[in-house]
Amino acid sequence: MNRVLDRFDQWVQQGPFTARDLGRYRVVYCVLLFLLMPRLSWLAGYPSSFYVPPTGPFEWLGGFPSAGALVAIEILAYLLLAATLFGVWTTASSIGLSLVLVVDFGLNFSVGKVDHSMVMVIVPLILAFARWGDHLSIDAIRRRARAAQGGPMVTVSLDDPQRQPQWPLRLLGFCLGAAFVSAAVPKVLGGWLSLSTQASYAYQVRSDFNSGRSSLLSELLVNTPFPPMWEALDWATVLLEGLAVLALVTWRSWRIALAVLVLFHVSVGLSLGIWFASNLVVYGAFVAWGRVQLPGWSFPERWTARVTWLAGPVVALSALALWWLGGMLSNDIEMFRMFIIAIGGIVAVGFLVTQVVGLLRGRRAVGAAAG
Repeated sequence: MNRVLDRFDQWVQQGPFTARDLGRYRVVYCVLLFLLMPRLSWLAGYPSSFYVPPTGPFEWLGGFPSAGALVAIEILAYLLLAATLFGVWTTASSIGLSLVLVVDFGLNFSVGKVDHSMVMVIVPLILAFARWGDHLSIDAIRRRARAAQGGPMVTVSLDDPQRQPQWPLRLLGFCLGAAFVSAAVPKVLGGWLSLSTQASYAYQVRSDFNSGRSSLLSELLVNTPFPPMWEALDWATVLLEGLAVLALVTWRSWRIALAVLVLFHVSVGLSLGIWFASNLVVYGAFVAWGRVQLPGWSFPERWTARVTWLAGPVVALSALALWWLGGMLSNDIEMFRMFIIAIGGIVAVGFLVTQVVGLLRGRRAVGAAAG
């Protein structure tokens, strides 16, 4: 039994993610969250009769908070977003950001419409323990400043995964896989695997006619009632969602599974007009961002003290600027979702092509050695 636990512990702790990967992803995550984070102030105009919260603590409110309270929650969310973006007290700000996002999305879902955006909420909470503030952060600058003044020396290797906690990434992957399983189970119980029904086609027809949400391929697909094709889509959807978590056994298989899931989201967007951009934001945690070649730049030591003292005002002013700009862009969230899915699709295709090419080259090398 101890041997099994030791192997499991070793598996959990293994990973390729570096401080450079996580620091860059923290910035990417915050930028994309800014583009996708919903506003709250619009809820102030709804009467209490419209308040239909999901099962949970939001049922205790009994109605929407006041307009002032909603604006205060918005500003707090942007304040924590700015702090996480700049890496100011990153662990605390990341945990706080997740908690405020629960409130933000929970209240938005209290008008009866629930989507998959909540999957983004757990990312800061989990990756705070992966020390995603070790790079590209004011916290990192502060540590260097303290060390230069004779304080404790904290060594951070930007490209050594052995120095970075890997278990939070395993946990995030498991949570993501569990979310997919929770989506697959109702489909199985609802008859998606029955050969006498084609649930995918039913969704397509309902989306096109009842929801009024047309897409690039909706008309073509509605006019293609070919049962074998739709039955294959039913099975592929259930298997992909239900078994994706098994790919977490290795990081390579997990990344391949995520790339396939990205293409699945692209197909859903093109057929149903539903763009699961929040899922792709989470997938980004498993990208090797450190391999992206960026111009080299080192932070001047003479600016260290100045930046440390200005961290608070910069975060506060940035939060207000983001809050103001977010209000201007709030009507363009759907466009941002489409853009994120499109970019993700291109990256996924490129990644899968490299995997296929690598596999073919490996087989040729083995064949040449055997010959």
